[in-house]
Amino acid sequence: MEVEKDTRLFPRSIKEVKELEKYYKKDITNIIEELGRWVNHKQFVHSKCYVIGNGLSRKNLDLEKVTRFHSNSKMPKTSFVIGCNYIYKDFIPDLIVAQDTKVLLQMVKDDLDIPVVAPLLKYNWARNNGQKDLRKFFCLRFPTYNMTRWNSGDIAIYMAALLGFKRIETIGFDGGASSIYRKDDGVSNVKAVITNRRIELIKNSFENVNINRYEDNLKKPSNNK
Repeated sequence: MEVEKDTRLFPRSIKEVKELEKYYKKDITNIIEELGRWVNHKQFVHSKCYVIGNGLSRKNLDLEKVTRFHSNSKMPKTSFVIGCNYIYKDFIPDLIVAQDTKVLLQMVKDDLDIPVVAPLLKYNWARNNGQKDLRKFFCLRFPTYNMTRWNSGDIAIYMAALLGFKRIETIGFDGGASSIYRKDDGVSNVKAVITNRRIELIKNSFENVNINRYEDNLKKPSNNK
């Protein structure tokens, strides 16, 4: 059944990344190649991509075991991991998405060596604030206006689809006012219903992309509802 236009990011679903050039108004293939200077995602593109948020549900998870090894085994598996914000304090992903200015400043202080993706405005801010540059810093331009208010986690899922992954599994996307690295400050509040709506937008925008949620209690993923 044909998907309505307002339920996806682009006028039609995208099969190949190069098709996005008309929306980015730039050679999107070159943008992805630029990111490839720091991380060889292409060798993983046919495997699973884990996208890790910082919700409290992942507090007792062994992310290394979940994402890097087969279940109940010490055998390593092929996977790619995209994390958000301060995740590097506990776990080393292949790529980080961040847009909070406080987080970006701390990354500079920590001399982070993991590739970091930030939306254009935050990227420009970080580049012009007089601070030392992050070692591997990548600018992401949004192809559609309605993405400018997306959270880091939403953007991380989009990045997984943009990089060509067809099997995406999310961890720690709970929503709410608190996270592993942030107590309820009375200001921050990630709404799960909005994130789930954006996940549906991504599903409808890229052909054959499956986005599931990791459920530790069942030892298997289930479809987002």
